[in-house]
This record gives sequence, structure tokens and C-alpha cells, in this order.
Amino acid sequence: MATSVELDVPLKGSLEKIGFARIVRAIASASATGSLYLLSGKTKKVIFFEEGQPVFVRSNVLAECLGQVLVQERLITEEQCNQTLEAIRRTGKKQGELLVEMGVLSEGNLRYGLETQLRTKLFDVFAWETGRYQFKPGTSKEGFHIRLDQSAEGVIVEGILDRVSEQRAERALEGLANTFPARVPGAARLDLLPEERHFLRCLDGSMSVSEIIDEPPNDLVRRPATLLYALLQAGVVEPRGSRAKASQHPPPPELAPKQIPDDDLVPRLSAVSSRTEFEDTPPPGPLPTDPDLMGEDDFDIDDMETSTVADRASMEDLLAAEPEVEEEVFDDEEVELLDEDALEVLEEEEDEGFYEAQEATAERPPERDVAIEALVRECGADPDDLLDLHELDRVALPDGFAPVEPAAQPAAAEPATADASDEMAGPMHFTAGEQALAAGDFETAAAELEAAFELGVDVPELHAMLAYARFLTAPNDPEMQTHALELLDYAEELNPDLDLVHAYRGAVLRSMGDPANARLSLERALEINPYCDVAIQIMDSMS
Repeated sequence: MATSVELDVPLKGSLEKIGFARIVRAIASASATGSLYLLSGKTKKVIFFEEGQPVFVRSNVLAECLGQVLVQERLITEEQCNQTLEAIRRTGKKQGELLVEMGVLSEGNLRYGLETQLRTKLFDVFAWETGRYQFKPGTSKEGFHIRLDQSAEGVIVEGILDRVSEQRAERALEGLANTFPARVPGAARLDLLPEERHFLRCLDGSMSVSEIIDEPPNDLVRRPATLLYALLQAGVVEPRGSRAKASQHPPPPELAPKQIPDDDLVPRLSAVSSRTEFEDTPPPGPLPTDPDLMGEDDFDIDDMETSTVADRASMEDLLAAEPEVEEEVFDDEEVELLDEDALEVLEEEEDEGFYEAQEATAERPPERDVAIEALVRECGADPDDLLDLHELDRVALPDGFAPVEPAAQPAAAEPATADASDEMAGPMHFTAGEQALAAGDFETAAAELEAAFELGVDVPELHAMLAYARFLTAPNDPEMQTHALELLDYAEELNPDLDLVHAYRGAVLRSMGDPANARLSLERALEINPYCDVAIQIMDSMS
């Protein structure tokens, strides 16, 4: 049931007069619950708020469907996405459920895709320069199993950084060029990169907007105007009319990798074997001649009704979060927008052309070989009777017809003399070490990872896990702690964006009694990978 609510902005109006970020801030300030209807051209969106926080988004944009989002995130291919469209109509299942059952998508990637879909729908509104809106108070009857878990201020900052260009931000800041931005005490905490956090700390009201854009507090931020615009729109920074006395700025973050002498990077392990010249596996022999290549494993989409997913009960909430394809289009007839400042809700136009094209493609028979059809007609046979390739042997050829001799098959190459198991030994030890580390057998993990390195596996993941495994064998030993940090520094040199390096470093620093730097390392791990289990567990234990 709708309830009255007082906002700092009108409940309906134009996005040109009142920006989207300001509307989100007003709803957050009032801790309002309701639905925000948005219209720009033929694009319609509904953003659901609970106690001022955006929790869910619906849209009528086909490109924001789950399948398209998964394709954009490179979790599935366009072909795999299209293959599920016919199955959706035939089985009544949701696209994410079908992809999981087919083994194309994991449950974790499905959850990631659904969360990314919500963010894509919401952040797109920050790119709108025209449009209309209406806020309708009241609790939604829908149950949202996948929800946005971010403050309104965080949504504004991330949305602007994601969708607003530097040139557009500069134009928006022209009216504030002679004001002096300063941090607002007690503002909401934002998930910022280290260089962005330093930028915010330096905003003390001593520099004007034009000065900040021309000479940013640090040279690490690539788009200072966009970041400043986002912070102002989120309300964590306010423009002041007079210049304040400059305070001492904190030192900028050190983002460059540490310069470590080459001698210190040499692993403290003695080699027990050496790598020989790489020998590739032999090429395959002749291809099979049986035309029925699929055999008994032929996949029939009708069989998907009987397919099962391991622990299906655990997926109920996840699958319920994925809306049906037609649910992506909303049409709320209860919203009355009849006056000149109201939002005109157009009757929904169903995009039937897309599905008709898919059905036509599904019903069209596969194209036959033109040469085979011509040959069969010459023999007086019906091309549609060719249902089995074996029947070609019984077709009577016309007089004078000379079959083309098949190309000679190349002789099979001599097999390589090297034993393939030698090349796989290193990866096998690496996998065994990874499994032992996950099982809590740290000594075995360290031994297996050392064996993998000795057999030529030299990747940053190995050094990070080896550092962590050795550390966990003696977590209170200062020498082992220092050694683990050295190995982690080496792994970071190989890949600065490996989340496990920063997560493991946080664990070591916490054990050394340095919670501040441990938290910084864990935050960096979560910035790289918000789903890093190690960092999440350690962070939870520190809170």
C-alpha cells in the first residue's frame, strides 16, 4: 500500500532539471521505500528502493538481458546464448537455469552475471542527459533474491565513474569553477582505489575546482574531473565559497612495484632436474570415417527436461532471482502521468522481430550440398529422400560420370620419443599442492608446490600459494613470516593484479600484529576480486 513521503525534490519531473544523482540522494536522505520510474525515449526502467537504498532494477532494454550480459562478460559465447532462446520457449525454464544444466555456466558465474546485470541496468541511467522520472512510494510485492549491496553514495560514485566521460564532467563543473571543494565530515565510506582515496583526502577547501582539474592533488588519477564530479554528486564533498587554509596532505600511495635486486629474487631451492627442449605431442592419425560421429552421445534438447543439477535445492534462491525474458519489460498501468510535468508511459511495444527471426532460423532445414542435389536429381531421385549418408553408396551414377579420387591421407607422423607424463608432472604437483592447501594440509601443500617449481612451473599463483603454505606451517615464526612476505613480493612482481597475493599478505601482516596494513592489503584483494574467499574470511575475522 502506497504511503506518503517527503523528498527534497518533486516526486515527478524532468531529469534535465533535477539530475538522477540528486534524486537518488534525496530518496536515500529520506530513507524512503518505493519505486522510481524512469523514461528516456523508448527506454524504461524501474529502480526499487528499500529504506533509501537501491536494491533492484528492471528494464525493457534487450541488450541488458542476462544472456547478453553474460556474453559481454565473456562467460558464454553468442552462439551459446542463442542456443538457449528456443529452449526457453520449449521448456519454460529460465536462461540461467538452462545454461547451468547444460554445463555451460557454473552457479558462481550465474550469480556474478545476475549481479552484473543489476549494475549494468542501474549505471546506464547515469549516461542519460534527458528523460523524465516519477517516484511512487510503497513496498514492492516482489521478492528480490539477488540484490544490490551498495550504499546510495557508492552507487552514484561508481555509476558516474563508469558512464560519464571526462569532457562531460568538465562541462558539468564549469558553474563551480571558482568554488572550493572540501570533504564533508561523517560522509559515507566509499569503495575507492588507493589513488582515488588519496585524492579525496586532499580535498580540504584550499584549491578551487579549476585548480584541481588543471593540477590534481596527485598524478595517479587519470580522470580528475570525473572523480571530482562523482564525489560532489554523491554528497561526500561540498563546494565552499571561500578558500580555506591548506592542511598537510598525506603522502601519495606507492603503486609502483618494489625494486628488488635480482639476487634476492632467486628462489632458495636447489634444482634437482633440468628442462629439456620442448617436444610437442604427435599429431593425430587419420580422422574416423564413420559419418555417425555423435553415436549414442547425440544431444537432444528434449532430454533437458530430465537433466538434473547437483544440489538443486541450493539453487532455488539463485534461479528465482533471474527474471523471465518477458519480465524484463514492465508496464505499470497504475502510474497516472497526465499533467505536463508527468512521465508519459507509452504502451509497451513487444520486440517480436527478434524472436520471429530466431524461430525462422530454428525451423529452416540445414542447407544441402548443391553438388549432391544436382547429382541426385540427374539420377532421378528425390533429394529429400537422402536421410542417411550410407545410402549414397547405393545411388546409381549416370554413364560417363567419373568420381573424384579422394586426396591421399598424409602419413601419420612418428610419435615423439619424450614421455608425455614428464611434461605433466609439474602441473600435477601444482594441482596436488593447491588441493592440499585447500584441505589444510600445509606441509604437503608446500612440498607439492616446491616439486612443481622444480619441474618448471613458474607462475605467480604458485609462489603466492607456496608463501602461504610455508607461513601456515609456522605462523608465529618471525623468520617464516619474513620469508613469506618476500615470496609474495616476488609473486606481485610477476602479476600485480593477483588477488591471492594481497589476501595472503593480509594474513601474514595480521599475524605480525600490523592490522592497519593487513586491512589495506585485504581491501586491495577485494578491489581486484570482490569474491576472493580468503580475503573475505580474514576480513570478517578482523571485524
